[in-house]
Amino acid sequence: MNMIRRLLMAGVWALCLINLVRPLEAPLENLFYIVLGVLVVLHGLQVVLFSKVLQLDLAGKVDVFIFGGIAANERRKALLAKMEKESR
Repeated sequence: MNMIRRLLMAGVWALCLINLVRPLEAPLENLFYIVLGVLVVLHGLQVVLFSKVLQLDLAGKVDVFIFGGIAANERRKALLAKMEKESR
């Protein structure tokens, strides 16, 4: 299920970046500019907020920036499992 979500998010990024290189028709062009701006701002905030809590390295930060909450949730689950294993 996460792979499908990641593919959909990659598709959104691809459409937004394609729109920068070769703009679509007028209503879609504006929509994808707005979507790109929202993606950059929100995923950038997620990287800033989650980098200390989830102990992200550079690859983790890039992963969270591209895939947002999908990658952050995967890393959170892995970190919780690791902490639970260490506490035993």
